[in-house]
Amino acid sequence: MGIESNGAAFLISAKKSGVSFSRSITIGRQTVKFGIGSLGSMLRQAGLTIPQVDQERVFSGDGYAEPFLKLLGADEAESFDNSNYEHATHIGDLNHPVDSSLKGRYTAVIDGGSTEHVFNYPQAIKNCMELLQVGGHYLGIVPANNLCGHGFYQFSPELMFRVFAPENGFQVERVYIAEQIPGAKWRRMPDPAEVARRIEYEGRRPAYLYVRARKVAEAQIFASLPQQSDYVNYWAVGAGDHKRQKGVSRIKNLVGGLPSPLKRGIVAATWVIKRRRDPSIETVDIFTD
Repeated sequence: MGIESNGAAFLISAKKSGVSFSRSITIGRQTVKFGIGSLGSMLRQAGLTIPQVDQERVFSGDGYAEPFLKLLGADEAESFDNSNYEHATHIGDLNHPVDSSLKGRYTAVIDGGSTEHVFNYPQAIKNCMELLQVGGHYLGIVPANNLCGHGFYQFSPELMFRVFAPENGFQVERVYIAEQIPGAKWRRMPDPAEVARRIEYEGRRPAYLYVRARKVAEAQIFASLPQQSDYVNYWAVGAGDHKRQKGVSRIKNLVGGLPSPLKRGIVAATWVIKRRRDPSIETVDIFTD
């Protein structure tokens, strides 16, 4: 597990936005997978002045991410893992509740691509939420697209907005998606519940979600289990929407009965249309957004 250049840019932007890294914990012991040149460039773009000697210190140790977190302001930089194979600070299985002594202890929980490997994801993410003190931030860097087989799961913006909801004591500040290439475009994803439709993303490359959510209150997490927002709307509308769905099904059946060449053309045209970005998905500068 490691923090690549896009993940580093996201964490630097979080610092610029006021996230406190003073008591940080990573889920899985993270390594740094970017170079000093990239680090310096990202800090300049963010308008952060960090002495060169401090930047060099990030790369002078054993390759783990604690020096990078200290550069971001961590007084304590700890880690949590299922095994001691990378000498994590705390050992435990995120499929089960974390020890109560760790709850409410941290200002930043950094999930650098670990929770997708935990079968019991609801418990794993609940653990991350409970590790935070009120005012602290969950910072997630998790797979979203074209990474089938990397872990148990890939994640959607919808899931993040429903998990980090006010009823669970959280407020989502930002959800971005970026493809896993240097210099990728950053796209800010809206809450599907607010725009009243599904927000879907299709791309040709692997893409990650970058999630910044603040804990605003202690709450009984998942006392009411999340539901996908568009279905909540369908259930509320009732019969009228059911008729619309039947109309969609008729169209699909009609297309399915067409000759194969024509059907392939329609599928190709649909792909082109879907590749056009939803206007509610904004391309942004990660360091100024």
